[in-house]
This record gives sequence, C-alpha cells and structure tokens, in this order.
Amino acid sequence: MSYILDFNNMQLGDVVISSGTSLGAQVIKLGTWSKDTHAMLYVGHTMIHAIPDGGVFSKSPQRELFKSAEHVKVLRLKDSVPFSTLNSICDHARSLTGSIYSVKEAVRTKRHSNKQTDAQTNMQFCSRLIAQSYAYQSINLVKNSNYCSPKELSNSALLIEVAGAVKKASDDEIAFSKTPDPSLENQKVTYDWLNKVRVIASGLDREIQTINDVSDFIKHHPEQDSVVSELVKLSGYLEHYQCDLKLNSYRYDLEEFIAYFENKNILIEEAVAGELQKEPGMIDHFYRNLTVHTQIYEETNLKYHELHRNLYLNMLLFIKDRLVVMYSALIPPTDMKLKAQVFLFIQRIDGIVI
Repeated sequence: MSYILDFNNMQLGDVVISSGTSLGAQVIKLGTWSKDTHAMLYVGHTMIHAIPDGGVFSKSPQRELFKSAEHVKVLRLKDSVPFSTLNSICDHARSLTGSIYSVKEAVRTKRHSNKQTDAQTNMQFCSRLIAQSYAYQSINLVKNSNYCSPKELSNSALLIEVAGAVKKASDDEIAFSKTPDPSLENQKVTYDWLNKVRVIASGLDREIQTINDVSDFIKHHPEQDSVVSELVKLSGYLEHYQCDLKLNSYRYDLEEFIAYFENKNILIEEAVAGELQKEPGMIDHFYRNLTVHTQIYEETNLKYHELHRNLYLNMLLFIKDRLVVMYSALIPPTDMKLKAQVFLFIQRIDGIVI
C-alpha cells in the first residue's frame, strides 16, 4: 500500500513533514529522537524543499509516495492570515531556489535551536528553508528560524495537522509517480549554468547562492552579462518548459485531449476542472517574474534579463495553449461557468503578453 498527498485538500503555505528511510534520514532520527526527518513547503501544486543532493528546488507532490500514512503529515497555521501573506512566504521560498545545501549548518541545529543565533552561512537545509520563509513575514514557527529541525516544526504551537491531506494512492497515481520527472531535468539544467556562474563570481569575491543572486551579481558586474547569458542559453534552461509538450502532448491538442480522458472514463468537465487547478498559481508566478525582468531589462538593457523576460512570456503563452484546448473541449451542453472561467484566464494572459 502506498500513500500520497491529496493537494485538493492542501493550501498555499502548508508545511509537509515526512519520515524518510535513507541513511541521512536515519541519522536525523537518531539525532532528534523523532521520526520526522524532512520538511517541505507547499507553494501551489508544487513543493519547495532542500536536500543534500541538489540543494533547494521544487518537487511535485504527485511524485512523492509514502509507505504509510504515518510517514507524512501536513501542517497549517492555526490562525488564518491574508492570502497575500501566504503568497509572500511561498515567494520567499521560491527565491531561495538554487541555494546550496549545508550539512554543517544542519548539524549546528542541535547546539543553536534554543538560542537566538544568526546563521553562519546563507546555505540551506530543509527545516531552515521553511522556518526562514515564515519568519520573512514575521511568523516565528520555532524559537530560532536559522537553526531548527523537522521535529521542531512538527511541534510548533502555531501549526495544526490538516485532516484529509494524505490518501491512499491509486494505481494511476503510483504509475504516474514512476514516469520521468521534468523537475529533476530542470534542476539539472539550472545547476549546469548556475554552478558555472558561481565559479565566475567567486573569482570576483562575490558569493552566489540563489538564482536571484545572479541578478545582483550582474548588476555590480555588467561586464559579465554576455558570459552569463551565454551559459544560460547553452544549458537548455530557456527551453526546458517545452518538455511538458513531449510528456503530456494531450494538453496541447484538442482531439488528443478528449481521447485521453475518454479512455480513462473521465468526464471532460471533470478533466478540465482538474487540469485548470494548477494554472492560476502558475500565471501569477510567471507574471510576477515577467514584470521584474522586464523592468530591469528596460532600465539596464542587460541581456540576462531580456532572456528571462522572453522565457516567462513564452511560458505564459504555453499556458494559453493549454487553456485554449480546455476551452474548446467544453462543448455545449456543458458547465458554462467553467467554460467562462477558462476564457477569463485566456483573456488575462492576452492582457499580459500583448
């Protein structure tokens, strides 16, 4: 029996605590006397986490299987906060993407968790990532957001367990979890250019942890713009979003979309409603990044920001392609409210990219 997160019952900012079986997880269990070994932040149909092999990156909840319902739990703030606050928490976690994982910093937790101690480096580990993201909005889940363990997050007085956020995985969900994971390939191509830029920056006495740090580096060293931009282009990072067309071609072709869900005995309205869930958050995220890079490019004329401006434009247009297929699949008689909702998202993208 396998279990999986039910993101239909999850909300932005939820904290996922899990129990791992790796050697590293066993060490954490012995060090903290707790089964809680890993922490992730749900940011809307994806999770941000930090692992020794790869640092800070995203993880699809649909690809994370658990042997027992006891191996995972979802926690949420007891007291409600504005959506904008949760959004800012998630954006801060996303801004740490690319950060290097530090085992040494994680080990220091045992000595410093009960003290108000500053972090010795900007490197990350899983529980620090989440605690610092909440602390960014002045929500202190633990005593020291710089040094804390998954157990301390799990025991936070500010959090409560979410009922119904873990379910038995269906055969289809188990099969999907074993298919190629595009986020792993994205992580690979991202670190391909990011690590090379780190080498360049270190030679100029600058430290780069996150992708956002690259913007600051180029701002202070515009002479490196062309070199960094070329590394980004050569890595394949700017084309990676197109992998969804290869892996899920049915999302981009009307006849294939209808046939795909008919073969699964899923009503088109139900299919569209399910597919639509992930799009609003992605539109918001890409739009914010598009706005930032467009503004900086217009102010600086730096190629790096032009590349990213075009990237987020293309990603929004890819979402529009998916939405047009959904809209066209909703043939009367159908749920006209759902069809209108899809149309409004198409209009929103048109308003952004035109």
